[in-house]
Amino acid sequence: MPRSEKEINILILLIVVILVVFLIGGGLGILYQAKKDSAKIQEAEKIFAEIKNLSSDIVASVSAFGKVSAINGRDITISYVGKMLTINVEEGVKITSFIPSKGGGQQNLKFSEIKLGDNLNIGFKINENGKLTAQTILVLSSGGSGFPIQ
Repeated sequence: MPRSEKEINILILLIVVILVVFLIGGGLGILYQAKKDSAKIQEAEKIFAEIKNLSSDIVASVSAFGKVSAINGRDITISYVGKMLTINVEEGVKITSFIPSKGGGQQNLKFSEIKLGDNLNIGFKINENGKLTAQTILVLSSGGSGFPIQ
């Protein structure tokens, strides 16, 4: 059955309306995503600014406490209450112990004397690239001795 000119015009108008609605919806979706991404970028810039502040010369060091859960090369991973943190230990970092079983009093240790399970307090610096680098290490207890750490 042939369609009348009026039906064809209505059909064309309906297709045009559908295309316009589709384009408007797509444009609004793109704007929404751009706004959402912009908020994430602003938050990342704030975090980067804080890291830059922590890496400045005015901050001597930040401190972390936990039990040694891994040693990989010169990187020590400590854990506390289910959280983990990996810190690089460069040559020459002062490592001190107050472990009574090792003769009591303050003792200087070598990096190789740190063992899995040791409880540490690490003073570290955040480099401008965001890497954590130890400044000082205090061994508080050795491999399960002393106070319990989760």
